[in-house]
Amino acid sequence: MARTRLNLDLDALLPGEEFQIGNESVTIRPLSIIQYKFIIGKSKALIKSISEQGVTEENYKDRDSLITIAETVIDKFPDLLEEVSNISAEDLQQLPLEIIIALIEKCLDVNLKAKESLLGNFKSLTGKIHLLGFQTENQQ
Repeated sequence: MARTRLNLDLDALLPGEEFQIGNESVTIRPLSIIQYKFIIGKSKALIKSISEQGVTEENYKDRDSLITIAETVIDKFPDLLEEVSNISAEDLQQLPLEIIIALIEKCLDVNLKAKESLLGNFKSLTGKIHLLGFQTENQQ
């Protein structure tokens, strides 16, 4: 039997937020599950790299730490920022450091909002599954 194929509208499915770079606007969208898996793998290597440079959970928002993070992302992990921003790595490497920092922050904000929404939906789903299991047990 043939499965239904979806004609997905990413604008509706993954609404993003606009990020202005000069006179261009880029839509930053929440990550898909495949992108998320890619990002997790790369993030572990990024965290190790920036930790070796003295960035910690306590100081990551300090100006110098943000600069270290941005430089490391652009130098060693351009594909990471390319994936989350949907901007070519070649173009990213031409941007000023301040824009890179703001872009990283925007990408994190968009995905943290999506994560909060996912957690809310997940709690609701687990509650319904629990109720279904509970009702099934009581009916036996």
